[in-house]
Amino acid sequence: MALIYPVILCGGAGTRLWPISRKSMPKQFLNLTSKDSLFQQAALRVSGPEFEDPLVITSNDYRFIAAQQLADIGIKSNAVLLEPSPKNTAPAILAAAGKIYDEDPDALMLVVSSDHYIPDQAAFTELVAAAKTSAKLGAVVTFGIKPVRPETGYGYIETGQKLSDADGFVVAGFHEKPDGDSAKKMIEQGGYLWNSGIFLMQCKIVLKLAEQHVPDMLRSVRQSLKLGKLDLDFLRLDETSWAEVEADSIDYAILEKTDDLTVFSFSRRWSDLGDWQAVMRELSADRKTDPKGNLLVGKASQIDSHSCLIWSDNPEQIVAAVGLNDLIVVAMADAVLVVNKEQVQSVKQIVDLLAQQKFSQAVEQPRQFRPWGWFETLVLAEGYQVRRVHLYPQTQMSLQTHQKRSENWVVISGIAEVQLGERLVKLGANDSLDIPAGTAHKLSNPADVALTLIEVRTGTYLGEDDVERL
Repeated sequence: MALIYPVILCGGAGTRLWPISRKSMPKQFLNLTSKDSLFQQAALRVSGPEFEDPLVITSNDYRFIAAQQLADIGIKSNAVLLEPSPKNTAPAILAAAGKIYDEDPDALMLVVSSDHYIPDQAAFTELVAAAKTSAKLGAVVTFGIKPVRPETGYGYIETGQKLSDADGFVVAGFHEKPDGDSAKKMIEQGGYLWNSGIFLMQCKIVLKLAEQHVPDMLRSVRQSLKLGKLDLDFLRLDETSWAEVEADSIDYAILEKTDDLTVFSFSRRWSDLGDWQAVMRELSADRKTDPKGNLLVGKASQIDSHSCLIWSDNPEQIVAAVGLNDLIVVAMADAVLVVNKEQVQSVKQIVDLLAQQKFSQAVEQPRQFRPWGWFETLVLAEGYQVRRVHLYPQTQMSLQTHQKRSENWVVISGIAEVQLGERLVKLGANDSLDIPAGTAHKLSNPADVALTLIEVRTGTYLGEDDVERL
């Protein structure tokens, strides 16, 4: 039995969920709905006996985050393709199709987003299985979500004739995100589904369609794939060829020009968690609100408030609300958002404003990820900085020096191996080490468990660019 090749699109920034989601750590990698991130949920959703290992398409910024999160849930990727720059969904899907086709010319590919919330995994698997026959016969299959409200944030698929031998329908047309009145009319009329952006098709079929409708795009994508370079476990698409690719969605570039297009309806819960209203709606379905319709997350408390989401992301920080109505309040250690529920779509605008004002909080999380692990600043003041540093098992930093600062490391848990000048120093829990300015040093974690330490920086300049790698 031919298996399905999953393709996970994983490049979005998700700024409408700021401050939880930021460019440095967007929503797909966050644990918004469970102990697993949305990306991990997507990978688990397309794993099992029906599927090959997933192919992931992401950017250079997220390559190590994606790889680590897959490793954390025990899933091995078929490949991780790195886009030199975002070009919307059509080029990404064509790159994946080309990569898979070169390995298996008859392969079926299932394209999914990394940030969707679909609680009923079994129902989703059944839906994909039901659509498989249509895809094997040459149809491009898209999946529509049975609408439960007149949503204006989604595109709509108009269904045509029902397929005689399956649960799907011929696609009669696509409709852009409607206004409120148009969305209400479509819901009342029936025969319309939300466009999920999930597709099942043969790689050779989508490549053939691209040759017909967007030949220049396909040519540049194929060249970028051909000239791509392996970097560790990643395949970097060729930057020069990729720069010639026109950005476009798969809907505009190919699907709306395709005759043999079918849609299968999914009637279970689904959300792209596109704004804080959506997050509150989905979390409220999984965990009960209080009698006044408030949803409290983390260390949050309220009195005399109604229909609010009050979210504390910092376990050391309490958020207390009094007399609020229809507000979203999200507090992190370095940023707080307060927004009316009816204006959540404007969160992106305030993030853009913060970026223009050069606030680092617009794009950077307090926790910064690196190939070896992550760090976060606990205290930053004139002349000193305190950071928590976390190294994954069997990883190491580069050999380096700092000219303007000294460092002191205190191991909290795990084992540290430090090259300090000509010496090799081993540290365990509660051990400490001074690193004078100008001294070459390298930190390694030789163990099979994580290493956590506290780093205290002192000096005239504490910026990340005070580093010389040796």
